[in-house]
Amino acid sequence: MQKIILLLGTIEVSKYISHYIPLKSLRSHLHFIKFVALSTIIVLSMLFNIDSNHRGEYRLQIMANALALPIDCQGNFGVSTGIINHSRRTDGNVTVNPPGDGSQDIPESPGNYANASYQSYVLKLAPSIIINDGASFFGEVTTGYNYGGFAGDNSLQKKIGTGRSFGESLYYHNTGNGNPNLVLSQFHLNVFADTATYIVGRQSFHWGLGALFNEGSDVWDRYKTIQDGITIKFKVGNFNLTPYWGKHNSTASLTAADDSKSYGVTLLYDSIERDVAFGIVYGKKTTATYSSFYTSGDGHNIGRSDVKITDIFFKKTVGNLSFQLEAPILSGDLGNLYTAGNSTPYKSYAIITETAYKFNESWSLGLMLGLVSGDDGGGSKFKAMYLNPDYQIANLLFRYNLYSVSDSGQSLYDSYISNTKYLKLHGQYQTGAWNFNAALILAKAQETAKGHGSYAFNHSISKRFISNFSQNNSYGTELDADIKYQWNSNVAIHSSFGYLFVGDYYKFTNLSDEVKLHNSYSALLGVSTTF
Repeated sequence: MQKIILLLGTIEVSKYISHYIPLKSLRSHLHFIKFVALSTIIVLSMLFNIDSNHRGEYRLQIMANALALPIDCQGNFGVSTGIINHSRRTDGNVTVNPPGDGSQDIPESPGNYANASYQSYVLKLAPSIIINDGASFFGEVTTGYNYGGFAGDNSLQKKIGTGRSFGESLYYHNTGNGNPNLVLSQFHLNVFADTATYIVGRQSFHWGLGALFNEGSDVWDRYKTIQDGITIKFKVGNFNLTPYWGKHNSTASLTAADDSKSYGVTLLYDSIERDVAFGIVYGKKTTATYSSFYTSGDGHNIGRSDVKITDIFFKKTVGNLSFQLEAPILSGDLGNLYTAGNSTPYKSYAIITETAYKFNESWSLGLMLGLVSGDDGGGSKFKAMYLNPDYQIANLLFRYNLYSVSDSGQSLYDSYISNTKYLKLHGQYQTGAWNFNAALILAKAQETAKGHGSYAFNHSISKRFISNFSQNNSYGTELDADIKYQWNSNVAIHSSFGYLFVGDYYKFTNLSDEVKLHNSYSALLGVSTTF
């Protein structure tokens, strides 16, 4: 209930009416005027709420019914500043500018600057409205691409006419450019029934360790698996059964001739009593014949495709020891990948394990092992697996798209673990509000160029090429350190550092002249809040 109180003030009826009505007429109608005034007050008091104070003033209280829906707003916000020293992993200029399809050399930035320096932010606001006991509405609001942006990407001096410029005159003036970059990244209705929960709308999807499907729940995650569709969650005892259907693209028409969709089911057994969980995702992703949404690295519209998705997850805890495994497998028909009109079979996989042992409340040790398939460029089938950008193992290696340093059309955070076998040994020490992490990462390529005119595949730029020389398989060795200070329950300060001893894999240019390598390092300092 809401009350709007309106002070009517002292009613001086006689003074007001005498100003407009002659005295003789007023006297003859005085009883009628009193009757109308009193009747009006009585009616208003019945409809609203009128009372008088000791000074004879009347107070009108208008009673209005309002429907109040409880809103729970959660989210996070973070800002960071970072550097990537020797972002091109080399001392010299590019061997060929621009580099060829097979080269691991990265194009130069203006002036051939060797280091990248940036300030970025991440923003996620997630209001949830409780409609009633059986339904709620969830939304997520962010800005820009990758759930944030960079300092300086929304600046303007003034709007100018054609042929005019005020660069020197307004050099010290800056304001926001007013571009509408607010993004509603998720919005869905949750309906709670006796047998299941129904989620309808644009929604995120997560499975297992997040190696393939990731909901991006961490503060600094900048990528989410998103689909427009419906998910139904059934729970019977320790079993969770979740069928889903979603559409990914239908921009050219509203017919089924060019759309892309996925459907399937997840089955998970999760027992807290036994400290064990295991399950599987089984589904398909299909694209119609006339779709132009997916284009191969060779420039062909993939067109019709039909890919089966199988993702196995297992988790077990025994005392202080925990073990997790995820194994996604993709197979089927990937469409016109290499040649228009000729469909290419798809067969890729990954095996990801995470093992951790907690010695006590302060010390813990972990081991991460992974095998992610790559493509040999042969063309008989496509074999490369690309993991979700939110699933990372190092502070520098695989984490950043270094091609974006010199190309503003790309994103720094669109970087994927692919074509590798890796080992990560890491330790953690926690005391009070402080958390310290250190790690050693070793990584090698699964597939490399063989030379002698054979085909190979450049996983960094998704290009097949004819190799003239052989390529080393070492990505290098990286040392990482992370420090996090929990300022309070909602605010945290963190810093990270990664030093990469660059491996000879990155020397390759597919020419007789190789890149002169230089070790690279990254450093980042950030503050974030979660609410």
